[in-house]
Amino acid sequence: MPDLVSTLRASAPLSNRVVYTVWLCNPQGYRVQLISNYVRLHYTLGLRGGGGFQLELPPSFPRTFVKHLGFVEIRRSVGGGVSALQDVYVIQSQPEAQARRGARFLTLEGPSITDFLLGKNSRVVASILGGTGASYTDRADDAAKSYVWDAMGTNAGSSGTAAGRDLTGIYGFRMEAKRGLGPSVTEDGYTKPLDQVLAEIARKSEQDTTSPKRLFYWIRPYASNPLRFEFVTAVTGLTRSRGRYLGFTSGNPVILSPDWGTLGEVDAEYDRREEWTSLYVTYNTKASATRVTDTVRRNAAPGNFREIYYDATNSALVAAAQLEAQARLGEGKPRLISRAKVIPSYAYRYGAEYGMGDVVGTVVFGRRIEMEISGVEADVVADETLSLKLEQLGTV
Repeated sequence: MPDLVSTLRASAPLSNRVVYTVWLCNPQGYRVQLISNYVRLHYTLGLRGGGGFQLELPPSFPRTFVKHLGFVEIRRSVGGGVSALQDVYVIQSQPEAQARRGARFLTLEGPSITDFLLGKNSRVVASILGGTGASYTDRADDAAKSYVWDAMGTNAGSSGTAAGRDLTGIYGFRMEAKRGLGPSVTEDGYTKPLDQVLAEIARKSEQDTTSPKRLFYWIRPYASNPLRFEFVTAVTGLTRSRGRYLGFTSGNPVILSPDWGTLGEVDAEYDRREEWTSLYVTYNTKASATRVTDTVRRNAAPGNFREIYYDATNSALVAAAQLEAQARLGEGKPRLISRAKVIPSYAYRYGAEYGMGDVVGTVVFGRRIEMEISGVEADVVADETLSLKLEQLGTV
């Protein structure tokens, strides 16, 4: 690995000036107002497109173009570079406040376009047992796309009481081509909420005993003014992220650490709240049972026997059932999670040298650990305050 000091000094200082461009769009996706005089901007990003925003506007801001279910398009440039889209958010709430002397302040709030279209109360799998689209057995990538297209694509519903369900004519909605990626999964989605079905497909993909994969999915715009959206996926190994590898052995490593002036306040924890150390396993159509246990973790403390149930549906013999259950057992291991404030740096600039979803090297509390940037929180007033959620890939 390159010497850390040499890494930080490898190039001449670059500009780390951050500039935001915020567009207000109407519900049809057309830009109607460039918002340059906001009081405060706050937004979050997640690996699977989740997040939300708050935009506080001054009393002088014209309310004419602010519409329910309009959009806010947030773009960010660093060091004079290209303005990169952070995300598109949907206006679902417009709280107002009035000062003592009558000045009125409007705040716009809402979820990311992914949370709006794929989150709570968005869609259900509108099929009954045995009906068309009730169940899919396919590669994880393709199964997810089949369910989303049934719920939002052509023939999802464009007349009568189902009018508006088909988004192809509303948002120009489209889907990335199926690529046959990930393990084969079976999901009975009928009558379930779409977000629950997608999460279950992702879980089954990670727990596959033959070729486990991480499945990411989100909604992104493929055109602006008007905004047009598409559903996309990414499939990786369990120890890989959807972004770039910039860890210690990378050719261009990014090292984040308070000791090197790239991180400020850091909170870290070994999260054991969802830990389990043993599985009671049924197999052979639930006619037989066995158990698998991580004895090392079980013996870490006197009361650390924590068990859940697992049905090895693909196994008829005990050895196969125990092997099938190992992935689920491993999922119960604790993970290191950190939350850290970014210190503006000329060497490592978020949005330039590294970004959302990348794996970076960290040196925190004397430990050198490669971690995935799984969340971003930005607060913009006069300057930007940026915080990262960092998670250790794999397990502790």
